[in-house]
Amino acid sequence: TPFDASNLAPGNDSGVGRNRLTDYSAATNQEKLEGTLVHFQGDNIGSWAGQPRGNELYWELEVPNGTYAVTLGLGDADSNNTDSRHSATVEGYTIIPALTPVPGEVRTATMIVEVTDGLLT
Repeated sequence: TPFDASNLAPGNDSGVGRNRLTDYSAATNQEKLEGTLVHFQGDNIGSWAGQPRGNELYWELEVPNGTYAVTLGLGDADSNNTDSRHSATVEGYTIIPALTPVPGEVRTATMIVEVTDGLLT
C-alpha cells in the first residue's frame, strides 16, 4: 500500500530525503542528483519508529508504458556510515547487487527496462 514518507506526511518530521549540498540553487543538475538522497531503510532507524518514514520504502513513478534507460545510484558520498547493506532492483531485475559500502562509496548502474503497468518501480 503506497504511503507518503515525505516531510508533508503528518507526524513525519523532516521526511526521508536529505540534501548534502551547501548551495542547492547554484548546483548543476548532475550535482543535485549526486548531492541528494533518500533513506529507504527507515525501519533500521530506531528514532523513526511509529512515523511513516520508519518503514522500509520502495519508489515508484507513473510513466507511460514503454522502454526506458534507468540510471540509479546507491550510497552517500558525504558519509562515513558503513552500517548498511545496499542493493537495488528496477522492474524486478537486479541493477546493483548487494554490497556493504566503504565510507563515501557510491555505486551507479544503468539498465534498459520495459514498463507495462504504467509504474516504474
